[in-house]
Amino acid sequence: MTSYNKRRVGSYPYANVLFSMTCALFMIGLISLFAFYANKLTGIMQNAVEVQVVLSKGQDKEQLESVKANLTSLPFIDKESAIRFVSKEDAAKRVLEETGEDFMNLLEDNPLRDIFIVRVKREFLVNGSLKQVAADLRKVKGVHEIIYTQQIIQEINRNVQRISSILGLMAIAFIITSVVLINNAIKLALFSQRFLIRSMQLVGATSLFIEKPFLIRSLLQGLSGGLIAFVMLIGFQYGLGKTWPELNDLVNYPFTALVGAGLMLSGIAIGCLSVHFAVNRYLKMKLDELY
Repeated sequence: MTSYNKRRVGSYPYANVLFSMTCALFMIGLISLFAFYANKLTGIMQNAVEVQVVLSKGQDKEQLESVKANLTSLPFIDKESAIRFVSKEDAAKRVLEETGEDFMNLLEDNPLRDIFIVRVKREFLVNGSLKQVAADLRKVKGVHEIIYTQQIIQEINRNVQRISSILGLMAIAFIITSVVLINNAIKLALFSQRFLIRSMQLVGATSLFIEKPFLIRSLLQGLSGGLIAFVMLIGFQYGLGKTWPELNDLVNYPFTALVGAGLMLSGIAIGCLSVHFAVNRYLKMKLDELY
């Protein structure tokens, strides 16, 4: 900003407004990252849910391949996760390892069945959809039964709903608080400039001419506040990664950069709008109302 604009604006609490903007934008950025990581964590939990497709007995290798192909073609099966095959012999060995008892010595035939372990896409894990998924899987030729832990899936879905509701309310509260905080900081800053604003109006300056230096300064403050808040978010992520290294797998730098860009744009937008309304408020006031 030129020295001419600084003279027109006069004494302006730049540091106070910048501090308020940075804190408010950091809160918005923080809740955005929490929402993203919470969604990613719930996605990992849901992707860990496996459905066991128990097969009919007496199927040869060709029939097993046919069943696998039919399962792969279903729209609700997660194609990114490989369909795992567990033979009845492998299942018997696992039972022996876990229990220490060889039930095959007591029985003439292996009572276990071959199974395919599949993962269902997230959008089909809600209760009603999952029941339909199980029904469709049972229709596949060569499938005997479908086994899935409904209680665990229901608990995951309940937790997802709770987290979404809490984060939604927090996001709304943080955004409203941030907008009010930035708006009040700018209004207080412009309060000390009210007589200067009126003086320029009395000598014939247009509203745009009066607003311009304040808008430019607010733009720079919004940009600076968003940039500082972004750096603080990076530092916060780094600190979390140092404290809990397992969280590093959740870090998504493109999303963090997107949040940073959003913070700078939000700071500019909120700041300029606050300046516009505050300046126009003083322009419309009567002289005795300025005191």
